Amino acid sequence: MASNPDLGDRTVLLILAYFWLLCLIPLFTRRQDADLQWHARNGLALFLAETAIILVLGVLAMPLLLVFHGRGFFFLTTLFFLFWAGVLALHVSCVLQALQGRRFVVPLLSRLAERI
Repeated sequence: MASNPDLGDRTVLLILAYFWLLCLIPLFTRRQDADLQWHARNGLALFLAETAIILVLGVLAMPLLLVFHGRGFFFLTTLFFLFWAGVLALHVSCVLQALQGRRFVVPLLSRLAERI
């Protein structure tokens, strides 16, 4: 049984498409593969949205920590943990769908990704 090395490379690139800034690798290396480009753009949109949310949460965290001290720290730690657990679940879902040849459409972000 002959193996196709291009298929293995495509699998790695599909996984990289959802690893935050590493999504730029498949975005710029495989321009002829439309499906891989869609996943790389979707991964880039996810990365940008997650970065914006972290920045907003960071700015909102300062006054909360100053006002509520210990309880604010507990609340923020819980909030960040839940956020990152959701991000991880979303990325795993996207990668699994990509490896099965399907697209995981995130309602607002996938539309934004098509414009990138």
